Amino acid sequence: MQFTATISTSLLVIVLATMASASTIVDVKRDIITIDASIVNLYQHLQAPSPNAFTAFAAHQASNHLIADIRAGSTCISQLTEKPTDADAKLMLTTLGKTETKAKAVVNKMIAYYPKVTEMGGLKMATNTVLELQSQVKTFSEQLVRLAPMEEMGAAKQLGARFNADLTLCADVYTGKTSPEAAAKSNGGLAYNTEAGTTNVADQATTDATAQQA
Repeated sequence: MQFTATISTSLLVIVLATMASASTIVDVKRDIITIDASIVNLYQHLQAPSPNAFTAFAAHQASNHLIADIRAGSTCISQLTEKPTDADAKLMLTTLGKTETKAKAVVNKMIAYYPKVTEMGGLKMATNTVLELQSQVKTFSEQLVRLAPMEEMGAAKQLGARFNADLTLCADVYTGKTSPEAAAKSNGGLAYNTEAGTTNVADQATTDATAQQA
């Protein structure tokens, strides 16, 4: 009798723990908005015309915050207990498509900052951050494909590939596989021409978040 009660209690604990860790489509949408906002926040921290130790540290903290948000988003998707509708998937992919444009702007800025980061002696720390960001983006992209209904699988794979390509380009610069100049050339020269998009990137994030919450 006591043995049966112990088993029942253990099963109840497992069930409750599973319910507590489970996530919903609403949770995933919320995490996507959070990731988008973190990308804009990092972009804004990369706007200093002459980076110094203080601005570099602030950007590093913003990068770590973004990494944590992406990791949380991946975990949320992995714990999803419901399948998204085709409409849900399209909405999330559309939002993330706009987020990828902002991520590309961040990557371009990080590439442009590479010479200054090296000059300040922060290359090792910056490289570790870039590689961790690349790893988390790869995991998130894989979870994104897993989340997508069959009808949206192709779009999810293409979007994940774009995110991964952005971070691979940045990682290649920081690990010495390519130069900032070569990266800029392969990316249409955008690595050294991101200033004009600052306000637009931030405003778009606010617009997207408002639309998602409506």
